[in-house]
Amino acid sequence: MSNLPEQVFYERYVVSSMEIMFPEEEPIKVLPNHILKMSITKNYDDDCFPIFQLNLSMKTEIYRNIITHKDRVKFRIRIDKYTLNPDSPNKVKKNFLNDLFSIYINEDTPFMDKDLYKRTKEIDGDIVGPTDFSPDVELYLFKDKDLTNSKKVVNKIIQSSNMTSIVTYLLSNAGFTKVLMDKMENKSTLNNLLLPPFSLIKTLYYLNYAYGFYSTGSIIFFDFDCVYILKKQSKCTSFRTKEFKQTVFTVYKSSNPKSTTSGFIEDSETEKYYINILNTSIDIRSNSTVQNQIGGNTMLNINPEDGSVSQNNLFEDIKGSKGMMISVNNVPNPFYSMMLEIEYRENSITLEVKVNDYDLEAFTPNKEFLFIFEDQEINSKYGGKYRLCSFITDFMRNGDEFIPSGTITFKKI
Repeated sequence: MSNLPEQVFYERYVVSSMEIMFPEEEPIKVLPNHILKMSITKNYDDDCFPIFQLNLSMKTEIYRNIITHKDRVKFRIRIDKYTLNPDSPNKVKKNFLNDLFSIYINEDTPFMDKDLYKRTKEIDGDIVGPTDFSPDVELYLFKDKDLTNSKKVVNKIIQSSNMTSIVTYLLSNAGFTKVLMDKMENKSTLNNLLLPPFSLIKTLYYLNYAYGFYSTGSIIFFDFDCVYILKKQSKCTSFRTKEFKQTVFTVYKSSNPKSTTSGFIEDSETEKYYINILNTSIDIRSNSTVQNQIGGNTMLNINPEDGSVSQNNLFEDIKGSKGMMISVNNVPNPFYSMMLEIEYRENSITLEVKVNDYDLEAFTPNKEFLFIFEDQEINSKYGGKYRLCSFITDFMRNGDEFIPSGTITFKKI
């Protein structure tokens, strides 16, 4: 750990512009001081879209209009970022997000009766009262184009093709041109494949379940800037131009002065990010012991098509008789049993870390994540390679800037 770079950076985010766009009306600009809170959640295991939460203060009249046109109103948002370098006062902005979003809003949100509001305004005249302003409106935003295109229904028969060609066709036909996809491990040719009348997302899930993309399981995620179709545990082979391929976390002993260092290190020579974690900001969960005793440590795989049966021990021996889990492969997916076993194994060790001042580009599912503990006893058990499962980033306001603060979950490979 002594050879690691030491130049620390701090990332900041700025909302350069935000507009509310109602049908057939002029856009309404949202002032920076009306942006109360922002949060981005990306769950690569359980979701297929990022969730962008936005809390605003706004005029009640605008709030009413949003609810009335909730299916047609759009938000145009541009967020830029820049890196704070203690040795340089220059702030070079780079675009982080610039897109059109649809909204989801809770229809049960209480608001004053429209007729009562009008009568109150007639009495108050131009006086600004508490009913004129909604102090905290919570909205959930989804990228408009992706939300629409991912719902396109696919229903056709593929005469003869491999999985790579099928998935590429489905994505391009729906309008997705920016895709990061690992090479498919399923290279078999599928003949007369019937694609049921599902949406694009459901069709991809169906193909992955029934026929399989990768032996280790798949990540299918429609992110803000691209679509990810990746293998879950093996090293990724698909990256953006000049993208860093690894993020390294260092955890020093509490007695080491470096243990309190925040921020991140960007090493362009090795194409790696380095992030120091306070040892009080990491939660390690090992579920293997309880999992073994309750769920069992043996997987019995049954293939009804050829009648074959195989048995694999997933973990160390347990007390008493072995518990057994049964997997019946009713689909032509050659990876089905292996995917279940890997999913069960990877739940044995989970890391949840809290970090601040980081560049969100350091956390993409195609990267390799390495944890290094200064305490060698801990490092021998919990150090090593992990995969990114999910992260939640809250953007904390600091004047006109926003400081990222996140909770990130990893599983050991």
